[in-house]
Amino acid sequence: MFPKNMTRGRRYDIQTQALICFLYKYKITGCEEVHGVRRKIGFIFFLLLQMLIFVLPCQAEVTWHDVSRSMNSSFSGGQGFSMKNAIALLGILVFILVAVIFHLFWPREEKEKKDSNQISWRPLNQQQKRKWFRLPTSAEFEWIPAENAYIVKKSQYKKDRLVDISGGGLCFTTAEKLNSGDQIILLLNTGGGKNLILNGEVLRVEEETGQDKAINKVSVKFGNLLRGERDRIVSFIMNRQRDTIQDSRARNS
Repeated sequence: MFPKNMTRGRRYDIQTQALICFLYKYKITGCEEVHGVRRKIGFIFFLLLQMLIFVLPCQAEVTWHDVSRSMNSSFSGGQGFSMKNAIALLGILVFILVAVIFHLFWPREEKEKKDSNQISWRPLNQQQKRKWFRLPTSAEFEWIPAENAYIVKKSQYKKDRLVDISGGGLCFTTAEKLNSGDQIILLLNTGGGKNLILNGEVLRVEEETGQDKAINKVSVKFGNLLRGERDRIVSFIMNRQRDTIQDSRARNS
């Protein structure tokens, strides 16, 4: 790890600088790599242990008995501050530092793990809000069961009126009998001179009572839409909403 001709004091200086740089970087990054906290704590402890070892003179052999006797003698006023006292004090500081590191960063790691298991909710963006905004409308449209789309002319398509429409589907009323899961072809006039042809799946059919004849309220989900098709539907919805607001203001003025 170090050149053989490097003095013990030089090694201690290098390791001290490495520890300072590591702690400074650790403080700046704010523990971005949460799962590496234990490894970093171990690395800090290893550096501190090496610092403690290299502080000792080459010929010094200090046992716990010597350390405890030196501490007792020092605290009782029997002798002044010595190398053994410095070693004992450094050992205590190392222990306190390791305890503080565990106290500061271990709860943070547990908190990050707990937070990672929680479901995060993001607010809908503007495009998603427009997609699911339902516009009440009585606009006329045409439709045909999907199995008949290629055997009948477009002039024979059924004509009914919408109840509402969104970027994900529509609702309409019809006297025809439909069932959940039926596939239908929709022709929507969204402006631009050409009808929009879409695939739809019947999600729900509700029979409305109190009518002279049976009327079914049908909810339909659009099939896989191209981006341009969805944009045309959303544009149609926004334009109709703007026209409705302008008409309402004109009536109130």
